This record gives sequence, C-alpha cells and structure tokens, in this order.
Amino acid sequence: MAYSQAFLDKVALKPEYLTEREKAKVFAGPGGWYIKNGNPDAAPELLMTVPGLSQIIDVGTDGTTLLANATEMRAINVGSSRRTRRNFSIYVGLAEELTAIAPLLFTLNIASATVTNSDGAPDANYSGANLTTVVASGEKVGRIRFDFPTLANTAATFNVDLITPNALTVNTVNKLQDTEGNVMLTSDSALIDGQTVTVVG
Repeated sequence: MAYSQAFLDKVALKPEYLTEREKAKVFAGPGGWYIKNGNPDAAPELLMTVPGLSQIIDVGTDGTTLLANATEMRAINVGSSRRTRRNFSIYVGLAEELTAIAPLLFTLNIASATVTNSDGAPDANYSGANLTTVVASGEKVGRIRFDFPTLANTAATFNVDLITPNALTVNTVNKLQDTEGNVMLTSDSALIDGQTVTVVG
C-alpha cells in the first residue's frame, strides 16, 4: 500500500503526550508504539495501536521501496532515570524493536560529565567515562539501558554531554535484525549526538 509523505512523517512520531524520558523507552513494533517497563521478563506494553507500524516506517511513498533507514540502527531519543539515591541510568530509545542475533556490546560515548554533591564538590566515582551494556543473543531491544557507577554521594547536579558524532555504537552492527527481517548494516545516532542529558539538576 502506498502512503503520502505527510502520513509517513506523522506516523513516525512517538506519542506526543510522552515525556522525553518516556519516549526513550518507546519503540515501534508490528502493532504500533510499545513501551518496555522495568521488568525485563515482562512483555512490552502497547501504548498506541498502528497496525504494521514497524513495516510502514521502513517503506517509501510508493509502498514498495525500502528506505535506506530500514537497515539503520536508529537512536531517536535519550532519557534518564534514578534507580536509587545514588544509582542512575540513561536510556536510549531506538526507532523500532531489534533482535540481537549474536551477543553484542553497546557503547554510549560520553564527551564530558559534571556530577557534584550538595557542597559543589565533584563525585569521586564518576567523571565522564563511556558507558557500556551487553545484549545477549536472541534478546529483543527497543531501548538500551546504560547504568552509571554507583555515585559516592547524593548528586545535587548531574549533567552528561554525548559526543558528536556517533554517540551510540555497537561492536557488530550487522548482528541486529528488525521485525521484518532487515539486517542493520549501519548505525545512526544523529538525533542524540551532542545532546546534553540532565540526570539531576
């Protein structure tokens, strides 16, 4: 089926009522927009029904031409969460759910970070190192969670600047596959490159 460019542009937008942090947890699937909650064993929750969404966003206006981004791992949102008083995570939301067909190492490349306690002193446990996370073979990922080291003190401010370009990288990009069977051949994190994430502030 052919779609207008206006329709394709509109359907590719994540639900507007979501915060940026929530959007980082949302991805496209066959039934629409899904969100993954904090339970890794739970099935993703369908937020908005758009039948065939993950396929629609990969197809051109003629209904048959596969867009270049159908084979790109696209990072389109970034957010953060506080897990405990001194434990924080960054979430990177992908455009659609992908399946790892081999064990993969994802890296979030940090340009700089500022973490200070209530006295204005920098935190002793984190000063801006890159973050990594491992995804097992067969695991489905629509969002990727990166955990910071446990901070030495309660943070009063916590800001992270992502590098430009290639803020999100994976060690073997052609070991990711979308729900239509397209293998990811390139990565694209342009929408999160250079972004500042305010974890606490």
